[in-house]
Amino acid sequence: MSSGKRTRKTIFSDSEVEEDTTTTTKAQRQTRAGSKRARRSVTEEIRAFPDFPDDMDVEDDYMDDSEFDKEAAEELERTRSKRRSSVGVTAESGVIEYIELVHFMCHKFLKVNFGPKINFIIGHNGSGKSAILTGITVCLGGKANSTNRASNLKSLIREGANVGQITLKLRNRGSDAYRHDIYGDSIIVERRISRDGSNGYKIKTCEGKVVSGKREELNSILDHMAIQVDNPMNVLSQDTARQFLQSSSPEDKYKFFMKGTQLTQLSEDYELIRESIDTTQNIIKNKKEVLPYLHKQAREAEARFKDMEKARELEVLVSSLKDQMAWAQVEEKEKEVVDAEKNLHKASRRIVTVQANLDKEKMELDRINSAITELEQQYNQHVEAAQPLQNRKKELQTRIREKMNQLREISADEREINENIGNLRQSIETYQVKIREETRKLQENNRLKRDDTLNAIKIRENEVERLTQSNHELQTKLENLHEKRDHIRNEKYSIENSIRNSREQIIQYENLKQQLEDQKINRLKAFGPSIPDVLQAIDQVNSWHRKPIGPFGKYVSLKMPEWCNTLESVLNTALTAFAVCDYHDQKLLADIMKRYYCNSPIIVGEDDNFDFSAGEPDGRFLTILRALQINDENVKRRLITQYRIESIILIENRAEADRVMYNDGRGFPRNVDGCYTIDGFKVGHRGGGYSTQSIKTHRGPPILAQDIDAQIRDATRRHRDASLLHARYLSESSKADSELNNVMAEQKQIQSETTENQRRGRELNDEIIQLKDKLQDEEPANIAALEDAVREAEQQITQYKINYSSLQEQKISINQEQIPLVNESEKVSDRLVAMAEESHVINRKFEEQVSLRVTFANNKAHWEGKLAIEQEKIDSAEKELRDKKIILEDWTKQAVDYCPERVEVTKPAKELDREIKQIGIRLHEREREHGVSLEEIASDMKARRDAYRNAKREIEHMERFLRDLKVALQSRMLKWRNFRTYISLRARSQFSFQLSKRGYAGKLSFDHKLKKLALRVQVDEQMNQCTDKDPKSLSGGEKSFSTICLLLALWEAMGCPIRCLDEFDVFMDAVNRRISMKMMIETAREADCTQYILITPQDASSVSPGPDVRVHRLQDPERGQGILDETNETN
Repeated sequence: MSSGKRTRKTIFSDSEVEEDTTTTTKAQRQTRAGSKRARRSVTEEIRAFPDFPDDMDVEDDYMDDSEFDKEAAEELERTRSKRRSSVGVTAESGVIEYIELVHFMCHKFLKVNFGPKINFIIGHNGSGKSAILTGITVCLGGKANSTNRASNLKSLIREGANVGQITLKLRNRGSDAYRHDIYGDSIIVERRISRDGSNGYKIKTCEGKVVSGKREELNSILDHMAIQVDNPMNVLSQDTARQFLQSSSPEDKYKFFMKGTQLTQLSEDYELIRESIDTTQNIIKNKKEVLPYLHKQAREAEARFKDMEKARELEVLVSSLKDQMAWAQVEEKEKEVVDAEKNLHKASRRIVTVQANLDKEKMELDRINSAITELEQQYNQHVEAAQPLQNRKKELQTRIREKMNQLREISADEREINENIGNLRQSIETYQVKIREETRKLQENNRLKRDDTLNAIKIRENEVERLTQSNHELQTKLENLHEKRDHIRNEKYSIENSIRNSREQIIQYENLKQQLEDQKINRLKAFGPSIPDVLQAIDQVNSWHRKPIGPFGKYVSLKMPEWCNTLESVLNTALTAFAVCDYHDQKLLADIMKRYYCNSPIIVGEDDNFDFSAGEPDGRFLTILRALQINDENVKRRLITQYRIESIILIENRAEADRVMYNDGRGFPRNVDGCYTIDGFKVGHRGGGYSTQSIKTHRGPPILAQDIDAQIRDATRRHRDASLLHARYLSESSKADSELNNVMAEQKQIQSETTENQRRGRELNDEIIQLKDKLQDEEPANIAALEDAVREAEQQITQYKINYSSLQEQKISINQEQIPLVNESEKVSDRLVAMAEESHVINRKFEEQVSLRVTFANNKAHWEGKLAIEQEKIDSAEKELRDKKIILEDWTKQAVDYCPERVEVTKPAKELDREIKQIGIRLHEREREHGVSLEEIASDMKARRDAYRNAKREIEHMERFLRDLKVALQSRMLKWRNFRTYISLRARSQFSFQLSKRGYAGKLSFDHKLKKLALRVQVDEQMNQCTDKDPKSLSGGEKSFSTICLLLALWEAMGCPIRCLDEFDVFMDAVNRRISMKMMIETAREADCTQYILITPQDASSVSPGPDVRVHRLQDPERGQGILDETNETN
């Protein structure tokens, strides 16, 4: 809370403050209004001037009225005389108890314990006195540059360290304590700063527990305690005081005075109100300009309406006919209602009640329906869990399709290469024909020899082509085997997961059986395996203030077994809780629980046998409290206090729960905080509105169930089913291993055949090259040229084959990239299949329950048969009667609305309707002449008239509001000026009074019109000369003493509980120092709820420590000191 807003709170009435602080939230206003601080307020000081005029005109007041000064000084002196004999009240909250500095400025570690009233910090230069004041400012949220010690926080870290820490403890006691139930008697504020620029707060309780780390919480604490750490009047260094007294101009002094007393902030707020008034006046002006136009439109519409009133004669006739028409339709509906009542009377005589034997079958059927609902929820959960897998499968399929597209592109390139190879082979055949023609010219022996060579080449080329084709086929087989191997591995991975899951289920059910067996022997183990040991240890301890009670479930049983699952899920933690009377017993019990690894909650509080009936909802609702049998009244009230079991209702049907909690939009029913359904839903709660959520089901051993044997049998059956499933998965895993070994052997054989074919192909290619070289040597020149062309074509074919091989490698690479995608897709598919199997199991159970439901439904049908038929007839007759009555009521209401008095009907409704239509045609012709209907003209006239009246009324309202706002602003401005005048007069009087203690005289001259503050001082030798001395001409001691007098004068008008002053006597001589210290001590002692922290490098021998004065002496500059030695530490 700013000082300016606290000042307004003191001077104005509550209603005025409420209007004036529109920018302050309601919660902050309530906090300030509820403050009961014992500190003397400014209002008490105003009472020292009973004749102070409220309507004083201070606009031109130069504040130089010596007669009024004399009067004010006399009144203040009388007030001081009354208080001088007694010491001011010690603050119960808002003062600093200690500060601890770690690696901050020159200190490695320093701790200072402050007294609640007066604290002197003394030490030589360099001992780190000012660091304490800087630490207070920084820890309470002040900026680094406001301390005049550094431009940023990281510059305040001690040299050689990376992190600095400031810890400050604020007193928080009495009726004005801040959230005392949370923080206790003290609030610890810890601020940590580091060289990397990061810093943060920790706000702790008196026991060191962190409550918040937000700056907003610190601001709330400071606002509540009225601590203004950035106010230059509260924390004042020697440099600032010397500049204020010597170097600043009268204008600067006036601004400093206004800012320090928070009057500037009030002035800015009022300026915003003035701007709002100007804006509102402009809006009113614009609206008044439109008003004549609206008036003109209203008059024109009224004239058109009068012209159309001549058609009223036909309207009157139509109105009469419509009245008869309305009541004619009502008479027809009355006849229909009479007929329906006769039919219902006939059906009621035939109904036969067979309800006696039907309830038992219905109860069993309801149980099965609950089981079906639970299975439906499980199925829906599986469907929701499968959705991410399905999305992933789609993504994988998309990527696989991309790879397939790449393979299709490669296949197109392969086809192009094959076409080019075919063309080249045709060219080779052409060249070979020419070669044969040339060869015929050769000798027969050479021809035969060449043919043999060519045949040998042809045979080898065919063999190479056959081996290439064989390798392609083997490669295809190998790829298929790779896919088969990966598929088997994926299946085996899925089977292994199933084996692990089934093994975990076996262990889970074995543990559950053991827990149930233990629970059967000792019911207390239902609340935790170590609960019996904990209870035994509790009995062995004799130092309890009061023996703990618990676990709560020990004293709780169910009245309605059908709610067992829901209540176990809701109250799971509550039923294992213990209760103790105080924190001493809590610590003992927590040690016992830690020893036995028990996590049960511990509730601390005194027994309170209060009456909770007023907080229960209506008796028609079943609450958790009404569904339980609680044998201990203390446990019952603990559960009511901690878990609100008396105000949480239980409703079986979810739709009914929604209807009850919605309550036709009027909010929850009285005293109802929440609702649970039997199928595990939470419907509405105070913190979340009308939302519906599923609750977390209790998975452990039953806590409230009574039939443990049935639970053991169910766990045994589940364990047997899990064992059978585990054995089947092991068999499938062995089969998959066998198939995988066969595939690996076949892969190895194909790879061996491929290697052999490649070796044989290389040998044949070498032989072909040798034979072709031999032919080339023996051919003539022209044949050699043709042979070169053939070789060139064959080289091109070879190059195409190389390219083809490259495409094959790309194809293999893409296939290899595709394999992980396919594998993952198969894994996802397998997981989806597994989830589908789980869903199938749930569906099978669902079908079994449905089959049972059909059986019980058939059993029930025997008793429902005739009852259903007759009831259906009655329901139909009742519905028909209700519908006809509703229609009759609706039509009667419409007839009454149209014609309040019932008229005699002379004609049937059809004839009346025909006459109304004929007259309507005649009216329509009349309306066509005017362009609109009479109703439209009347509606338009009413709308325009209302628009004019509303605009006129709104302008009048805004003008009235503006007048009230101006009056309120004028009143507040007058009070603000009066308050400014009072503070100025009080500062003048206080300044003169304080100077007089040294034998000096002086005055403060305020010129509020020119916004100037002039300061004049007369020392001893000038008293007889009647001349004032400018502060710049004062000696060092006189300057410092004048500074102290000015500060003490201004501090009287402030409400902050902490006053800090650094090196106030640095230029004083011994006499001035002694008088200054005495004066400050007397002022501080008289002050109520205020703490003073005064820093001086001089000796404090003139200060006598006492109950309210504490002197803190710092050691000579040795960086690394520990806890500060103190001259006196008496509270």
